[in-house]
Amino acid sequence: MAYIGTYTFVTGTTFVVHCYYLLAGTYVSERTRKMQRQMINALTWQILIPAVTVAIPWLYTAAITLGKVEKDPSVLNSFYLFDGGHALLTSIEIVLLSRPYREFIVALFKIRGRLKRPAERCRQ
Repeated sequence: MAYIGTYTFVTGTTFVVHCYYLLAGTYVSERTRKMQRQMINALTWQILIPAVTVAIPWLYTAAITLGKVEKDPSVLNSFYLFDGGHALLTSIEIVLLSRPYREFIVALFKIRGRLKRPAERCRQ
């Protein structure tokens, strides 16, 4: 199990470093380079969020199984709730890191803020 985690971490880190190296060495416009960096950052977060939210509960369970940690049901339930929340966290991350989604949400809240309530319309 530790081998898989180490292999994944080393491979992922190598991939991200290599992507940034290729961006620095290629002849593309600054705008394209900036967009590619944003995409790499978004992809990195999309990989890290599920990996971390799933890994933490399972590491705690492994520690309980090995007898190194006392089993606390409330902590265990909280961790598994956290484990199930990775889909919500990933969705929030996509909205925050992707410009089109972020701009749409901001515009949506601005429009809702400008709408007048029916009672306010009657007073005018």
